[in-house]
Amino acid sequence: MQFQTARDAQKFYTVSEVNKYIADLFARDGELTAVSVKGEISNFTNHLASGHFYFSIKDAASKLNCVMFRNNNRLLKFMPQNGQAVVVRGYVSVYQQRGEYQLYASSIEKEGAGDLYKKYIELKEKLEKKGYFDEARKRKLPALPRRIGIITAPEGSVVCDIINILNRRFPNMPVLLAPAYVQGKMAAPSICAAIERLNAAEDVDVIILARGGGSIEELWPFNEETVADAIYASAKPVISAVGHQTDFTISDFVSDLRAPTPSAAAELAVFSKNEMLVRLCKIKERLTLNLTGTFAKNRSSVILCGQKLSAGAPEKKLENLRMHLDRIEIKMRSILKERRMNARAALERCSPFGYISAFRPLLDKYGRRLTDIKKMASMALIKRSTAADARLSSTWLKFSVYDYKKVLQLGYSIVRSVKKPGIIKSKNDLAANDKITLKFIDGSVNAIVTGHAENSE
Repeated sequence: MQFQTARDAQKFYTVSEVNKYIADLFARDGELTAVSVKGEISNFTNHLASGHFYFSIKDAASKLNCVMFRNNNRLLKFMPQNGQAVVVRGYVSVYQQRGEYQLYASSIEKEGAGDLYKKYIELKEKLEKKGYFDEARKRKLPALPRRIGIITAPEGSVVCDIINILNRRFPNMPVLLAPAYVQGKMAAPSICAAIERLNAAEDVDVIILARGGGSIEELWPFNEETVADAIYASAKPVISAVGHQTDFTISDFVSDLRAPTPSAAAELAVFSKNEMLVRLCKIKERLTLNLTGTFAKNRSSVILCGQKLSAGAPEKKLENLRMHLDRIEIKMRSILKERRMNARAALERCSPFGYISAFRPLLDKYGRRLTDIKKMASMALIKRSTAADARLSSTWLKFSVYDYKKVLQLGYSIVRSVKKPGIIKSKNDLAANDKITLKFIDGSVNAIVTGHAENSE
């Protein structure tokens, strides 16, 4: 569109064409398509129906209308208020329906926030070079802390949220609160002192540094170098839970673990007691099944070994050797009898004097042989009996290890409950006034549980 000159002064334009032309001029101006304007907020309106912000920024001499649409203002970390000094970034254009130009804001920062962010980046780079953020130096949290230290403002809702979640996950978990300022000039020294106090407490095993969400100015104490030094020097693990999930502070990078929220820090500090008890019960069931199977298998092995030992007992072997000797003796007597009968028959055919001289050597030979056989049998019997006795003693020694009477002779006793079958292995299986039976080496006695005693060696 080109405006008319003096020669065509009779030509006319509509209002919409003029406003569109002006809007195009704004759009082609590079300075106005990305501009940052500093001023004081006035006439601020939060249009609840649409979610848009309508306001003006002004200085001593002028005022500029502004609008910030919902898709941009939902990212703000603070609610703008009249009188606030801010820096508004966006572009200038024309609202053609009214013929008004205004600043369309894409972001709003409190005046000075840009300088703070610059200081934040500089400190982050400095500490990163010094190794404050190295993962290798960060410690794991204890599996079950004796006590959890909490650093936060005592009057805020943060400490209540943390304690409620700790009680839900692990009832009666000891907690030590180190009150500290979490906003303002006194916050950084207060936080450093609280970290030092919790490090001095012997039974505190993990520290939670917590604060709710806020603007960069409100969270700035957690970006101070002194706080970073205190966290780095802490002898105990530190969980940083500052702001919301999208907020990042220097303390998050230096600490041993970063939690997105204070509530999440409580969940990370200790495991769920009920879940662990369920896991332990399942492990106990598996161990019981395994032990039952092992005992049954070993019992079968013991019975089998007993049967084998019974079959190879020395007494039975001695009986077998005696029977063998008896058979040899009977056989020898039968042979001698037969020989004598043959000798008598021969003597009947010969003279009486020839009988003695003819058969005496033979009789002497078989007599000596019978004597040798008896000696050999007796020696073999003694040797086998000695070896069998040694094996029996060795086997008996192995089985005596499983004899519970040996344990009772040492002064121990077996505890059984009247209500529950089986042997009581833990004091946790008994309660006050339970009736029990104590078995000793020389008999049993009845007793009643009065309570649990303190553990002692």
